[in-house]
Amino acid sequence: MSLDITSADDLGSAVSVAADVDLLINNAGIAPEGDSITGSEDNLRRIFETNFFGNLRVANAFAPILAANGGGAMLNVLSAASWISIPTAYAASKAAMWSATNGLRSALRGQGTHVIGLQVGMIDTPMAARWDVPKVTPESVVTQAYDAVRDGSIEVIADDWTGMVKARMSDSAEEFYPWIDEVIGSIVV
Repeated sequence: MSLDITSADDLGSAVSVAADVDLLINNAGIAPEGDSITGSEDNLRRIFETNFFGNLRVANAFAPILAANGGGAMLNVLSAASWISIPTAYAASKAAMWSATNGLRSALRGQGTHVIGLQVGMIDTPMAARWDVPKVTPESVVTQAYDAVRDGSIEVIADDWTGMVKARMSDSAEEFYPWIDEVIGSIVV
């Protein structure tokens, strides 16, 4: 079965087929080449439709199933880009999903659903192939994700880069954003 998370029909079919789900992993995302926060509104909407609305749609569709199966866990794969000043719709959509993940944690607490946000920089996958930067292995990310499900963590910082960004987030904006701009350099999409 295929699942296009931007399709209500596909999602309805997935929900009806997967009534036994007790762990939902939301990992849909697109990062098209040439993405820019100043790009066309159609492109911005396409990215948000997948990275934000699609993931939130899946979360909301499966929340009742998780509740019916004892609460379960929901793991939303986010991005360190949600915390930094990368001028892309991808980063903005991941920031929105980070906020939604925190909101879902509060909203689903009463039904016993454990909501986890997994923050990560670059994972060595085809989506990140065009960037020549240090990348974490998919296996490492999966191991850390399952550890969080087991141990009750609500946030996973899956690589050194993301940990470094998180550690600097309490800096003043006047210190944090110039540091980010310096570190990112020519990596901007």
